[in-house]
Amino acid sequence: MAAHPEDNKSWQILVIRRNGSWFGFRTPLESLRRVANYFSLVFVIAVVGTAGWLLSRWQMHRLDRQLSFERLEARSQIEALRRGAGGSASGASPARSVSAPEGVAWLPGLDAVEATSPAITAKDFSAVYEAGRNELAVKFELIRPAPISGPARYYWAVLLHGSPGVLVLPPALSSQAGEVLVYHRAQVVEDLRTRKDITARFQVGGFVEAARAEPVFATLLVYDEKGSLLVKRRSELAVKRSP
Repeated sequence: MAAHPEDNKSWQILVIRRNGSWFGFRTPLESLRRVANYFSLVFVIAVVGTAGWLLSRWQMHRLDRQLSFERLEARSQIEALRRGAGGSASGASPARSVSAPEGVAWLPGLDAVEATSPAITAKDFSAVYEAGRNELAVKFELIRPAPISGPARYYWAVLLHGSPGVLVLPPALSSQAGEVLVYHRAQVVEDLRTRKDITARFQVGGFVEAARAEPVFATLLVYDEKGSLLVKRRSELAVKRSP
């Protein structure tokens, strides 16, 4: 059977020197076509991969910008809601007064604005840091004004805050949306009838020392059994050095 003329086609490359000698090589046309198809496929894959990488980078940049804008918007909404609720005479926490944006956690304000309630008051609040022991000594008095209808339960916590950050004592932070402080993890005062002196000590490690010359504040928070913030008092931390 005779071979098809197409099957006998080939490429020949000849190199002839000046002295008349020469060398060369020959390859079938079909092999060249296969090599060309292979490199074409590699080129197409490289182009598609590069385009996909550039598209993904652009998409990530766009999503990152959108997320930053949403964070700024949520932060501005929080500040606006807090300012709107700051003048409330009831003393309830902003998270109880207004609805929080979805996914936003509330932390009571760390400013000097106090929250008060006719149901209970906190008197003579003091916070002293004992440097030798790395301990925080907290002292205050809880008073229930008349008229009083039976005993009640309350919860309290102290926020130690300054340039190193915020330390919650006892640990009562929540990682979920809504109230960032879980009030029932705080210190409990059982069956309070008229008044009670409260004292407590907490280990704070090197938190205060990390502030160096910057001021550190202690904020007292008192909640009722339903989790409503009734009392908010702030005091600058007093430091007691060892002799």
